Amino acid sequence: MERWKDEVMRMTMRVVGMVVAVALASSQADAALVICQKGKKIKLRQDACTSKETQVAASELGVVGPQGPAGSDGPAGPAGSARAYAQVDTSPALVAGRTLNFDAVTRINTGVYCLTPTPGSGVDPAAGTALAAVEWGASSGSDLLAFVQLNVLTFSCAATEYEVRTYNNNGGTAVLSNGVAFTLLVP
Repeated sequence: MERWKDEVMRMTMRVVGMVVAVALASSQADAALVICQKGKKIKLRQDACTSKETQVAASELGVVGPQGPAGSDGPAGPAGSARAYAQVDTSPALVAGRTLNFDAVTRINTGVYCLTPTPGSGVDPAAGTALAAVEWGASSGSDLLAFVQLNVLTFSCAATEYEVRTYNNNGGTAVLSNGVAFTLLVP
């Protein structure tokens, strides 16, 4: 008897699944159908279940159709808000396609880099702020640091350049290092 009840329940779920598939396929585009369950009863409702019902996903009833075709590409997003950015590899060089409003980078000492903004870009190290971060995929080491120095009395770079210092902190002591690639961002 119990086996018969299980088979009836499976058949009921299949029928409900087919009904849901047909209803979903033929429903109006602006009407949303949901599957609601209260106890062992399943109902289709427009938009939402009642407070005593629980919404059931169609996939739980075995109603999963084939994947549809890919949609068209959406419109281009708005331009980013960064005024300037630069990815610098360990050679050092500005990475093409990952640099905006910077013309040059120079390593003036171990782990000390000077980045020159593009003239006329409005990017000025004396005004505003900047952020430096380790570019892990192009660096060697595991405990690395990168800092931009702004408005510091001990600049090594010209006042018109951004100064970035990179360190390897392996062993607990930060030591200037040429093995750290980094990204500089000027918001």
